[in-house]
Formats: sequence, C-alpha cells, structure tokens
Amino acid sequence: MPYIILDIAGKWFSTTEHATSTYVSVNEVTVGPTIVSGNYDYSTFTLEAPLATDIGGNVSVGDYWDLSSYGRLNLTDGSIDYASSIHFTIFLSSNDNLDTSYFNRTALEIPRNPGTVNVWVGNVSFRLPRQITAYYCDSFTVEDNLTARSNTGLTLIGTVDIPSTTTASTMFTMGTLQTATMEGTLSTGVQIGTRSKVVSGLLLPSPSTGLRSVAKQGLYLPAPIMGVRSVTKQGAYINALTPDSNAIDHVKLIVTPTNTYFGSGITVDAKNNLYGIGKYRLYMNKAIAIPFLSDFGPIDQISFPLDISLLPVGSTPCRIEYLFPDGNKEYIDFAVTKEANNRQAAVTTLYWYSGGFDITGDTQYITSDGFNSGVLATAGIGKKATIKTSSVTSIDLSHAHEIYGVNLECDELGCFFLVSFDNQVTWHSFINGVWEECTQEGIATKGMTKSVITSITKEQWDTIFQKTEFNVMVYMDNNSAVTPIPMLADEQVWSVILNKSGTKNVTYEVPEGLFITRVALYGSSDGFYKYATINYTDGSIYSFQVAYSLSIYTIPLDKEVSSIYIRTESSVSSSVILYAVNKYAWLKSLSVLFLPNYPPAVTDIDLLPPETHTDSVLSAHIKDAEGDSAYYRVSVNGEPMTENFITEGTEYDIEITIPSSMTAVGTNAITIQTFDGLTYSDAYTTYLTKVDAKPVVSGILDKLQLIALVTDDDAEDTISYRISLNGVVKVDWSNFVQPPINVRYNIRNADVNIGVQNTLTLEVQDSLGEITSVDFDFVGQLYNMKSRYSYIL
Repeated sequence: MPYIILDIAGKWFSTTEHATSTYVSVNEVTVGPTIVSGNYDYSTFTLEAPLATDIGGNVSVGDYWDLSSYGRLNLTDGSIDYASSIHFTIFLSSNDNLDTSYFNRTALEIPRNPGTVNVWVGNVSFRLPRQITAYYCDSFTVEDNLTARSNTGLTLIGTVDIPSTTTASTMFTMGTLQTATMEGTLSTGVQIGTRSKVVSGLLLPSPSTGLRSVAKQGLYLPAPIMGVRSVTKQGAYINALTPDSNAIDHVKLIVTPTNTYFGSGITVDAKNNLYGIGKYRLYMNKAIAIPFLSDFGPIDQISFPLDISLLPVGSTPCRIEYLFPDGNKEYIDFAVTKEANNRQAAVTTLYWYSGGFDITGDTQYITSDGFNSGVLATAGIGKKATIKTSSVTSIDLSHAHEIYGVNLECDELGCFFLVSFDNQVTWHSFINGVWEECTQEGIATKGMTKSVITSITKEQWDTIFQKTEFNVMVYMDNNSAVTPIPMLADEQVWSVILNKSGTKNVTYEVPEGLFITRVALYGSSDGFYKYATINYTDGSIYSFQVAYSLSIYTIPLDKEVSSIYIRTESSVSSSVILYAVNKYAWLKSLSVLFLPNYPPAVTDIDLLPPETHTDSVLSAHIKDAEGDSAYYRVSVNGEPMTENFITEGTEYDIEITIPSSMTAVGTNAITIQTFDGLTYSDAYTTYLTKVDAKPVVSGILDKLQLIALVTDDDAEDTISYRISLNGVVKVDWSNFVQPPINVRYNIRNADVNIGVQNTLTLEVQDSLGEITSVDFDFVGQLYNMKSRYSYIL
C-alpha cells in the first residue's frame, strides 16, 4: 500500500478570532486513510483519529472543543464539501501550547496513489502550524523515516506555508503527484535543487523527466535549464551548486568544550547519518581554516581540533561545509569562544552542540533558531536530570584569586546547584550562611537554588575558594520549575472555557506542567456580571469581574495559578480565554565572576648615580599582592638585559647593575616590566644621564713635523687617533690605548702642494665615540728648481 508522510512543524501562530480545525485530505480516494505510525516530540501533541463520519469510532478532541458548534459538517467557509466521499480527512489537533521546536511526522496509509493533495487549516484553540509538508512513498521505516526524519525513499509532494492571518478553515493545495515522476534513471551531470521549503515552484517540464532525490528534499533534473519555475505549484527550485541547507537534521555535532582559556584545546566531532562519502572544510570567522582534501572519502564521522591561534578573543562563528560526489553541498554552523587571559568572567553556555558535560536523566535542548539560542531543559512533565562539568568543561582557577559572584540564566526553583574546588572529590552547598559538604544523592534537598548561589558574597566565596578548578553540578526537577523558558515565553492560547446557557459556575484546574500567564474574561451581551477568582499555589487569591466589555488580567511573575473559578449571572453563553506557557526546569548559562588580576607592582625605584660616565645601579621593590610569582625584566633604551623574565618569589628587592656598555651619551630610558604568569604590567621607567668628556689635544707643527699630546679627563676611557693630509688618510685609526698618548708624525715633501694651503688633521676619539679634531694649516714654498721644499707659515 502507498503512504503519505506528513511533516507539521514550526511556530504555531496565535490568532485573535475563532478558527476551525486542521484537516488534511487526499482527493480521489474512496476509502479513508489510516494512521500507521508517528513521531511526536511531545506527548501533548496528538494526532487524532479520522473523524467518526469517515471511518467510524469516537474522537477525543479536548474539553474546549464543541463539536456541535465546530464540527466538520458545520464549517461555514462554503468552499469545501467536507461531507463528500472523495474528501477523506485527517483531523490534527493539539491540547497543549506549541512553539517553534514542536515537530510532528506521521505516516498515513492510503488505498492507492494520490492525485492532488490538499490541506485545510484552522484551529479553534487559536493555534496554527507555520508549515506542513507532504511526502509520498511505497514503503518507509519508522526508525529512519519517522524517528530520524530521514527523507531517503520519500518523494516530495509539496510544502505549504500557513499565513498567520488564517482564521477560518482555508484550503491550500500541497501538490499533485503522478506515478510517472518516480520513474526513469538518473542521468549524468545532474544538478541538485535547494530544499523545497525555501522556494516554491515545480521544475518538472514533463512528468517523466525527473527523479526524486534520496539525499535531500528536492528533485534531480537531468537538465535544469529545461524547467521553469511554477508560481502556482509547490515544489523544488533548481539553482546553483551552493550550500542551501543546514545539516542539523542529520548531523550530530559535538564541540568539546565550546570555550577555550589560556590555550586549552577544542575538539569538534560530527557524525553524518545521511552521507557516507564526501569532503568537508572548516570556516572560522568566514575564512577557510581547514580546506577540502583533494579526494572524496568517508565523512560519516569526522573529528578534528580547532587551531586556537586563529581564534580572536570573544565568540567566533564556525561552519563545517560538506561537499558530496554529486555536487551537493550542505553546512552546519556552531560557535566557539576564546576567553581573554586577563578574564573577569568565565561564561559557560549550554549550546545544543556542547560536549564535555556528564548528563544523567531525561533532557532536551529547546531552541528557537537551531543554532545558539536555546536552553537545556528537562524532557517533560515529571522529568529530572543531573548535569555535571567534566575535566574539559570545568573552569580553570589557576590564574584566579577570588570569586566575587556567580550569575545564572536558569529556572528560579527548578535547578539546584553544588560546587567543587577539589576536582570533584567533594561537593558543597551554601546552607544557612555556611558551606556544607553534600553528596550527589543529596542535591535535590540540599542543593542551592538560583537565588541562593547568586547572592553569595565575595567574602563567603573566599572561605571555600581554591586556585584549582571550579566544577558545578546541577540537578533539574521539572516539578519544582517556576519560570518560563525564554524562547518559549511567547504565550499561546491554552484553553477556552465556554459558559453555556444554564451553566453558571465553572472551575478550571491548571494541568501539571503549565503556567497561566493571562486570563481574558469576556462580558455577555445582556450585561450581567461575570466573575473570575484566581487561586494561586501559595494560597492567595485574586478576583475581578466584567459586564459587557473584555477584561484581561496578567498573572504576576512570582505567582503560579493552581485553578480558576468562573461564576456568571448571565444566561448568555460567553467565554474565558486562558493564555499560558509550558513549564520546564531549564538551564542556559552559568557565569563565574572574578576580580581583575593585577600584575606585580614596582615601588621604591632608585637609580644611583642618576648621572654618570660609567655603570649605574637600579634598585626597586617588587610585590604581587595576590600571591602570584612575580617576574620582572629590565630594559635599557628598549633592549632587554635578559632574554626571559626573572623571578625571586612573590615579594623581593632587586639591585641591577646598568652597564655603561648599554648606555649612550645623553638620556637613557631604564624600564622594569613585571608579569605574574597571566598579566603583564605597564613599563615602570626611570632615566639615566650619561656624560662623557672629549679628548684634549695640545701640540705644534714644526716645519714638517707634528708633535702632539693627547689626554682624556675620563680615566676609564681609552683613546685612538687618525692623521690626514689634505683629506687623504696618512695614518689610520690606531689601537685604543690608555691616555696620555704622545703623537709624532713627519710630513713627506712629496705630499706637500706648492703655492697653496695644505691642512694636516689630527682626529682623536675615546672609547665612547667622542671625537676631538685639530687642523694645522700651512703653505708650501719652492726654494730652487732642483729641489722641492716646504715652508711653514
């Protein structure tokens, strides 16, 4: 027998008027469809049996449903013949508050291949599905096609998006499926289409050209250019080979952990239960961090570490992109966080892809966007769970000095906490002002609630703090929960209480696992008063009344409604609308707050002598106020005196000789920088003035002989000299020797220029580079034509 598989998913809109029920029917079927099997995320989301007039039997549709007023035969849109034998309908309803993450997939057995499949949508409880998708198949498996929601072997009939403005029963055509569309052989060079729910249209130029895709929601076409987009039919739109779907529905992603501190590693594991062969690459901050391999290979299970050096401080978006042999691409997104070395808070957020936590019990991840906005919650009414950090998700305290607070995003009373500072050897709870050791078994009765742990002061944390690691254990009890989950906080109509003629008093007991948020009390046309009494779980009550108009009362956030009593003096039917949100114990994030870490301080800096021609001595006192090892390094004019930082403990005095060889004549900057293994200090700077006396030259040029004496007032200096005649070096720089130095030099006759001025230059420099230069000028004279002599002026 053939089957139709229905997906009903997405946010359930709240409307402001009464609507009708939700129907799905198959044309040209003479026997009603039968519900075979279904996958329900939540037990409160029910698929009712077909209506009694179709296949017989009773229909349970909830207390608020009045079949006499809203039954199938009494719908008033006029465009649908619900009583016709060719329209066999499936009635879907929900007796709970449904939101984005609610999803239902159900298989319906039908007597033969369908023609056109239509859906009628409306709901008296004011909730509408955002989207319904229909598939056709000859056979299916509950484990793969329903439980795992794999589309392998399924042929897409169509997808319909339900406008939020739908208030009356409205028909939508999902698509027409002919048997011929499932015949033929896959051609080479096939292009792959995007997911059909993204773009509407049907690209089958004729019933026999296409072949269904077993890998995605879409259609294979041998030549996509042949097709044209249909604006009237739902289907697939073939486009370029670009990533066009998020693989979250068939990839299990684990990131362990999702944050890194001080170089700790992050590992990514991804299991793909739909594809076995392909390639993958990794993007970090939109840049390729791991490129595709040259060849295709197994990708059903991949694992790799993240390159921490590529992570900036803060959150980094990442993407794994898959490429398959047929050219199809898919992706899955996640994010990791790198904490600053000098962090002031360690934030642990539980994403759906978080790894490294020990979890026992029944939990679920509830999210509004499938990426990073969600919470870890108990799995349902009466469920309990325990979550514990592990060695890779504990918070490193080796560079922390004290905790001054803890912030939580969690349920007010449904979460109970224990903490450990000794690698989970012992666990503690803050009870009546003191830390008390507790066992894991006692967390339900002795664990700290949100208000307790967030009110612990720095001084109280100091009594248990250790510079090791911070572990936390969280026990979640759905029965104790009192606050709505943030992403499910959009209230929805929960129930309509009808006061019929003759019914004066109605008491509504709030079901387990539900928070009533508002009560809307409608007046009657005859003006008689209607009264509402709200009973709270703490024993208090609140009452209000209305005559003709509408009165809406908002329940205080710190109150939980146990029951509502309605009394009326009117004989005219009217209603009371209850708005509500679901009740779960939930945890989103935990933040441990630290005081800022300060580097070691430098005091009592002194430099003696501050002005010198030789060495000087730098002295200072170094102390780390938080007890860390205090490291230091001294630099002269930006040049470190040692390669590494040096430590002598947490507090000590230093005396460092600043050698003359590292200073220059004039002002020199002497700096000290400290480090505690975590944080560097700014430079502490003092200044050294270096002085240097120039060499002194005294002497004469007697005829052609230079006689000179060179001295230096700086006893430590050595001296070198050089002699030039008319710019030509005659004696190059001599070796440096201790002064005084006697210099004698005879000028050769042949080196003298006759009739013009000649200059003999004596240059003297000391070991610090200070130079003294003296010029001796003379004019050469010719005494006779036979010989060439010089004469001194």
